[in-house]
Formats: sequence, C-alpha cells, structure tokens
Amino acid sequence: MEALQSRLASIEAAEAAARGEADELRGQLATAQEQAHTAEARAQEIERRAGELRTELDRAHQDADQARGALAEQQKASQAAAAQLDQVRAELVKVQAKAEASEEAHQEQRKATAGEAHRMAERLTAAQAERDQATKAAAQAREEAARLAGQLDTLKEQSAALLARITPPAAEAKPTRKKPGGE
Repeated sequence: MEALQSRLASIEAAEAAARGEADELRGQLATAQEQAHTAEARAQEIERRAGELRTELDRAHQDADQARGALAEQQKASQAAAAQLDQVRAELVKVQAKAEASEEAHQEQRKATAGEAHRMAERLTAAQAERDQATKAAAQAREEAARLAGQLDTLKEQSAALLARITPPAAEAKPTRKKPGGE
C-alpha cells in the first residue's frame, strides 16, 4: 500500500510537472504566434510601401520620358529658329545690297527698300528672340531631365533596398523544426 501511495505521489508530481511544462509551452506558443502576426503585418506594410515606390518609379519614368520629348521638341524649335535666322540674314543682305545699288537712282524706291529692310530687321529680332527663348526652354528641359534622372536613381536604390529587406535569404526560407524529446 505504501509503495502504491509512494508511486501515486510520484505520478502526481510528474503530472504537475507535465502540466507546468504544458502551461509554459502554451505561453511560448502564444508569444511565437504574436511575433508571427507582428512579422506578417510588417511584411504586408513593406509590400504596400514597395508597391507605392513602384508606382512612384513608374511616374518618374513617365515624367522623364515627357521631359525628353519636350527637350527634343525644343531642340527642333531651336534648329528651326536658327535656320529662319540664317534665312532672314541672307534676305537682309540682299535687301541692303539692293538699297545701296538703287540709292542714287530712286529716292522713292530707297524709302520702300528701307522700310523692307526695317521689316527684315524686325523679323531678325523676332527670330533671335524666338531662338533665345527656345535655347532657354531647352536648357530648362535638360535641367528637369537631369533632376528626374536623379530622382529615378534614388527611387531605384530605395526599391532595391526594400526588395532586399522583404526577400528572405534561401537559408531562412525553410526553418528546420526539431521534435520535442530529441527525436
């Protein structure tokens, strides 16, 4: 009887120890589950932010493309203005030559030619102003393109850093689990 009581006390003590260990394991499980939920929430936030950065990067690409297009248009306009300026200069030279040749012969014609020269000079001035404006616009477009390229590089670096942070290394992708009891 005493042996059975001793054995019963031993079994009850083992049961109490097992219950304590089970309670401790339940606490550890709850903590691990809470940490897993927190990690999952962080991963979702990182994925959301990465999506936002991808959208910003796409927008920056579009802005850079538009700036490149505007720069190309401004360069074409500048070339057209330069060609027009050359044409006006050539016409002005011709008009001035006519004016000098006919100055002695025709006073009225001289007045008309002077008026035409004046108009040509005004056209030249207008063409030069257009050329200057096109040159300024082209410079602004180049500056904007450079600024957008800088932003694009920054966004690429941020995106790469975020992707590196949310992508687990191969070794951590498959954690090994050991069974209790050393098996």
